[in-house]
Amino acid sequence: YAIPNATGICVDDASNNNIMENNLLSGNISYGLFIVTTGSNYNIFRGNLLGTNATGTDTIPNDVGLLIAGGAKYNIIGGYNSSDRNIFSGNRYGGVELTDNGTDYNKIIGNFIGTDISGNVSLANQLGIGVSSLSKGTKIENNVISGNKTFGLILTDNTDSNTVAGNLIGLGIDGITDLGNGASGIALTNGAKNNIIGSVSNGNTIAYNDSAGIVIVDNTTVNNKIT
Repeated sequence: YAIPNATGICVDDASNNNIMENNLLSGNISYGLFIVTTGSNYNIFRGNLLGTNATGTDTIPNDVGLLIAGGAKYNIIGGYNSSDRNIFSGNRYGGVELTDNGTDYNKIIGNFIGTDISGNVSLANQLGIGVSSLSKGTKIENNVISGNKTFGLILTDNTDSNTVAGNLIGLGIDGITDLGNGASGIALTNGAKNNIIGSVSNGNTIAYNDSAGIVIVDNTTVNNKIT
């Protein structure tokens, strides 16, 4: 059960090159993890549970699992080994959110966002991942982004030049189980531009989502590439 802090861990005021691993960050009033301000760069966050219980099988929600904001750059969330995987699930609002001008070149890699620790059972966030407000250059790769109440991933508010590749969006880690998100798998809206969704060698698998797999909206949402 929750014994809340305001925020679980806050990395602030240009603190950099920290490693945070194998923590349970759940039940907090605001954020499980908050990385904020210019210079809060090159931090590594891996192997953590945010919004779940200690076994990763039930919810103890934060408002938001992770927020990166205020110009923080080059932070690595997850990694390419299974031991690096974070679970961002069961949170009241976003699993992972990145926002603000200058919040650039962060990496979200190999995480489960909206599922339990098995990767095949939904523990829904309201939203899987949100990238907004001029944030750019985010790399979103090899995640399971499934089982969320609304969008799996939304790129919005003039976010620019993000890459989204190798993700399972609406499926379990087995690539078969139906864990559709409650709205589109990916939404590009409100001036999102120059984003690259998939590649020939590392495509996303997007299935079972309500509405569209990918939706592109607004006359300012331009120059995106879907492959």
